[in-house]
Amino acid sequence: MTVKVGLFVLAAALIVLMLPRDTNYGYEYQVGKPWMHDDLIAPMNFAILKSETMLQIDRDIVKNEQDFYFYHDTAVVSKGKQSIENVLTEVLSAAKMSEAMEKRYIKYAWEIYENIMEKGVIEETSLSENPEQNIFVSMPDNHAHNAYIKDFYTKEQAFEALNMTLALNYNEDSRYHYLEPVIKAALLPNIVYNKELTEKMLQQQLDNISLTNGVVQSGELIIGKGAIVTEEKERLLNSLQTNYVQESNFYNYLMKILGQTITAILSLLILALYLYLFKKEIFWNNRNIALALFVVALMLLAITIVVRFGNEYIYAFPICLAPLLLTTFFGARTALFAHIALLLNVGFIVANGFEFMFIQTLAGIITIFSIIKLQKRAQVLKMMVLVFFTYIVATAGFTLIKTGDLHFPNTNMFVYFAVSSGLLIISYPLTYVFERMFGIVTNVTLMELSDTNNKLLRELSTKAPGTFQHSNQVANLAEEAAYAIEANPMLTRAGAWYHDIGKIENPLFFIENQTGVTNPHTGLSNRESAKIIIDHAAKGVEIARKYHLPQQIVDFIRKHHGTRQTSFFYRMEKNENQIIDPAPFTYPGPIPDSKEMALVMMADSVEAATRSLKNPTEENILQMVSNIINELIAEHQLDNANITMRDIGTVKKLFTKRLMNIYHVRIAYPEG
Repeated sequence: MTVKVGLFVLAAALIVLMLPRDTNYGYEYQVGKPWMHDDLIAPMNFAILKSETMLQIDRDIVKNEQDFYFYHDTAVVSKGKQSIENVLTEVLSAAKMSEAMEKRYIKYAWEIYENIMEKGVIEETSLSENPEQNIFVSMPDNHAHNAYIKDFYTKEQAFEALNMTLALNYNEDSRYHYLEPVIKAALLPNIVYNKELTEKMLQQQLDNISLTNGVVQSGELIIGKGAIVTEEKERLLNSLQTNYVQESNFYNYLMKILGQTITAILSLLILALYLYLFKKEIFWNNRNIALALFVVALMLLAITIVVRFGNEYIYAFPICLAPLLLTTFFGARTALFAHIALLLNVGFIVANGFEFMFIQTLAGIITIFSIIKLQKRAQVLKMMVLVFFTYIVATAGFTLIKTGDLHFPNTNMFVYFAVSSGLLIISYPLTYVFERMFGIVTNVTLMELSDTNNKLLRELSTKAPGTFQHSNQVANLAEEAAYAIEANPMLTRAGAWYHDIGKIENPLFFIENQTGVTNPHTGLSNRESAKIIIDHAAKGVEIARKYHLPQQIVDFIRKHHGTRQTSFFYRMEKNENQIIDPAPFTYPGPIPDSKEMALVMMADSVEAATRSLKNPTEENILQMVSNIINELIAEHQLDNANITMRDIGTVKKLFTKRLMNIYHVRIAYPEG
């Protein structure tokens, strides 16, 4: 019990860790619908937050009125003058002008260049299209002055000013020919756009936008019961929640953790009580408990991660995997309770918790109903289609409630539902993974193991055909009895098929495989023969391990004889030696510890014994069945099997009826 409590506590702790940590005021509502709670009075003074629309308007105003910053690059003029001097010196030297003439030409060029650059050449930006645009220009003395785009030359305007100056003063002079291209090449912008400063100042202005607009006083009515939740009321409610979060302290945080812990424990307690009261075979198996809680915790973790990418994506997540997997392992009712425990916690994570839980509850139930008796792959495809349409119909219902028509506000929901339904196909690989992780077999695996075309059973039918037929009869008897006493029929049948698999090693030493007159036990001592017979259980375990059979099937092989004796050889040895040690003639056990193993033990003993009946009448069969099962009870072979005397009585009647049918015994009707 300590382990079980620990598993549930660990699961509850994991759930609490995954639940959101944001503090809220605990009210659910929908815009356009009546306020379903009592009158809400402001418990404190709080500022009214602006809506996103209002904030966007403020942002647009700031952007439209933002300031643009340029700086005066003095290095441009220095570099330009140096460039003019270098180029003119080279050009005029090539033209064989005198040094004095070169200096005069350079002086003329500098004067023209400095006059233009004194006004300034502004860098081309998108602002250039609006000459009246106001800007700030930082000067070399670190002072900024207000200006307009039109106060400076654009590059084209600078070229025009250059050409006009040269035309007025040097049009008839050869100086025009030399000066114009050299000065033009040096006319680079010296009023440069400061993008970094502009964006920084804009961000500061945006950050300084007030997030609030007005104040609600303590004691003021926020919204009354039955009033329609308008967008304005929603803004007040959001403002209250935000203020509540900001005002929360460490004590509030601890109280929230405590509340989440209580709800997590209660949700799991529902599952624990159900298992304890109605599914004791699951409750008392720690592996079963671990698997069920692992699926719940794993699904909750995945949902938490998906929600972080966006609330709407949760509808694409295959939540119905949980009931699908748990139905495969534990049956429909257990899966339903586990699914409810999961959804009770999911409601705290997703938006519109009630709507989401309602839809997923319906989808989970449809999933469970669709695969209660999973035998064909087509059932899974049918289940996926039914889940998809369940999502559509349930969402349509909520849409009608909200809007009064069938206009889906988000058509992506159809895609999300299709993805969610389609992803249920991964239950196949997950089932295999969980079977290996927790050592629990599903009905799907049991059906595969019971297929007589699989390699090991084909080998049994070839090497030990008598044992194969015996196993078939035992499987039929035990399976039918399992249905009658509410055991697991598929596990019982699979266990029965493999219980004598060890006889493959020495098939002729077992009477059902002896077809000739030669008995291989001839010449062996009673102890040697008994050892060969007893060893078939151990050899069966070895073969099962080799073929990677599940542990549950291995247990049938180990325990189907319990701690009984090989009575024939024991009696033979006893006749020869009055005082003997019974240990060499006794199976090592252990005895069966489940209904299913008990049924296989009883069916095995009864089927083998009735083969020796020379005159199989109703009375003889009934007497033999009753004697053999009573003998098992007297030898305490069924003590750990959790099987009642009522169950045993039912099994006796069923075995008798079934064996009578096998041996074609007619029922004796009373005369008269």
